[in-house]
Amino acid sequence: MAAALVGLILPAAGAAQMTHRLKGFLRTEAGAPIANASIRADALSGFRGEPFAGQKDFTVTSIATGEWNLLGIHAGLWMFSTTAPDMLPAVLILPVKFSQRQQVSAIGNTLTWQLPLSAAAAKDHPMLSVAAQLLAAAIDDLRGISRVQ
Repeated sequence: MAAALVGLILPAAGAAQMTHRLKGFLRTEAGAPIANASIRADALSGFRGEPFAGQKDFTVTSIATGEWNLLGIHAGLWMFSTTAPDMLPAVLILPVKFSQRQQVSAIGNTLTWQLPLSAAAAKDHPMLSVAAQLLAAAIDDLRGISRVQ
């Protein structure tokens, strides 16, 4: 099974510094929603490669319809990852850039992003659980987390 992560970015109202909302949903290739998936966004650097100033990670859980919502995203290089029960984790690294001067749709400053994270069912292949553990360790390494075995 594969899943698609689709997002919508909206400016958050009332913030002193411009922050953005990333909304989306997680579904299988067959279109079924993936509930109780963990969607995580980690800031790797500022947009020009400078150290990131601000909240560096966000984690949310998808609801029964597969929908999720992150508030507080800023421009920079972000790593998006998702995990779900009985599914392999998936990762996508994207540069995120916002322009306050550019209207990107007729309904305001909204931008729809399709973040094609795929998640395969762990039961589909005997080596997938090993691959999932290796990928999880690699993600932790990128985040600077040490796993003791």
